[in-house]
Amino acid sequence: MENGKRGGGGPLRPAFSEIRARMEAAGFRPSRRLGQNFLLDPSLHEAIVEAAGGEEGDRVLEIGSGAGFLTAHLLQAGASVLAVEVDSRLAGISREVLSGRGELTLMVEDVLERKSRLNPRVLEAAWKHAGEKGLKVVANLPYSVSGPVLALLGLSTLPLSTMVFLVQKELAEKILAQPGDSHWGYLGFLLGSRFRGKLLRTVPPQVFRPRPKVLSALIRLTPRAKPIVPPGPKMDALAPFARALFTCRRKTLRAALKKIGGPDPDAWTFHAGVSGDVRVDELDPKEIKKLFFSLFLGGEEAF
Repeated sequence: MENGKRGGGGPLRPAFSEIRARMEAAGFRPSRRLGQNFLLDPSLHEAIVEAAGGEEGDRVLEIGSGAGFLTAHLLQAGASVLAVEVDSRLAGISREVLSGRGELTLMVEDVLERKSRLNPRVLEAAWKHAGEKGLKVVANLPYSVSGPVLALLGLSTLPLSTMVFLVQKELAEKILAQPGDSHWGYLGFLLGSRFRGKLLRTVPPQVFRPRPKVLSALIRLTPRAKPIVPPGPKMDALAPFARALFTCRRKTLRAALKKIGGPDPDAWTFHAGVSGDVRVDELDPKEIKKLFFSLFLGGEEAF
C-alpha cells in the first residue's frame, strides 16, 4: 500500500500507446477470460466521475484501477482515492504515471478473498478511508467478478454513498430489474433493497481495448433514504432465503416454498399476508421480507 499527495502538473495521463508499451515491457497482456478491457475514452472517464458527483474531498474506493486511467480523473476532481488492483504489474504502471497527482492510496490486492467474501484487508482499508459523508465507489469492473463484487458490496455494512459502475449490459439489466421483469432476480432484490438504480448510458465495445464482444452499461446506485432491508444481521439472515427463492423464480410461490422446504406453504403465505399463487419473479422486496420474517416470533425485531 502506498500513499501520494495532491499536486503535479502536465498531461492528465500518458497516451494509451505509451501505457501499452509499459504493459508489454512488464509482461502484461489483457485476458479476455478475466474480462480485462481497458476503457480509453477520456469523455467516459469524465462521465463516470460526474455521475458519482465527484468533488473536492470525496472519499472514493476504486475497484480494479488497472493502469490508472479513471483514477487520474478522480484525482483531478480532488477526490481522495483508495485504489485496489489485483495485478502488481498494472499497479506499478499506475503508481508511476500517477505519482504526485493527488491523494492516492494504492493496494495490490484482490477485492475478493473468495467468490463469497470480500477481502478483509480491503474492507479494513475501506472503513479507514471512508469520510463523514460515507464512501463512494466507482469501478470499470472485469466481467468475471462484477456479479459477486456487487452482491457482496450490497451485503456489506460499509457506509456506502453513491456507487457508479461500468459493467456488462446484461448484468446491468439484472441489477436494475423490477418485479415482473424478465431479469428480476436475487441481485436486483439485494441491491434494490438498499439502493435506487439508474441506467446512465449504454457503452459500445469500440471504446475499450481489447474490445469485448458485448455491450456495456454505465449505472449509478444511490442509497435509499430508508433501506427496505438494512445491511447487517437482518439482511444476512434474509439473503440466503431470497437466493433460494429465486432459484424457483418461474414457479408459483406455493410451489417454490414446497421445494425449498419449511412450514406448510399455505399456512406460511396466509400468515405472511402474501398470495401463494403469485410467481416468485413477481414478488417485490417488501413481500419477500414479510414472508421471511413471518417465520419468527417477534418478526423482523427478532434480529
